[in-house]
Amino acid sequence: DFDGRNDYGQGAVILGSLANTSLMAWIDLNSSFSTEGIILGQNNFHLKVNSAKKLEVSANGNVLTSPSSLNTQQWYNVAAVYGGGLLKLYINGSMVASTVALGSILPDATPFTIGKDPSTSAKFFKGKIDEVRVFNVALTDSQLQKMVYQEIQNTSSNVRGTVVPKDIDAALPFN
Repeated sequence: DFDGRNDYGQGAVILGSLANTSLMAWIDLNSSFSTEGIILGQNNFHLKVNSAKKLEVSANGNVLTSPSSLNTQQWYNVAAVYGGGLLKLYINGSMVASTVALGSILPDATPFTIGKDPSTSAKFFKGKIDEVRVFNVALTDSQLQKMVYQEIQNTSSNVRGTVVPKDIDAALPFN
């Protein structure tokens, strides 16, 4: 659990200057989620949930926002894809917003961060984050949708995806 106060993870600088990239994670907002919280990314490309509980992606200062608010205490697969001239935002494998996005992600010296703003001690995420995935390609709709229904498993020597049946009711609160 990310408590919204001081929990986060940081790594290397990985997204700056990429022409194509994709971010994906499972999230579950805490029942007391009420302020903006960054899920993952760097300054110039990241996913977050705003104070209205709407999913947002920011790429080079351009922001896309989901039309609907997310429920608390419910798991969602969230994703953003940058490349091929587009910026796309997804919830549970369905594209909910898109816009034209030309060029590459701007150079960015902030570290890849999970659970807070990459450059400040602010915008801490309050909830659960699981199965973070980062790609240096712009996933197609089909590739992204297939990954939504796979659970990552470590088989000692390989990381493998186990398929989860697609006919799960998306409206159920998964606890």
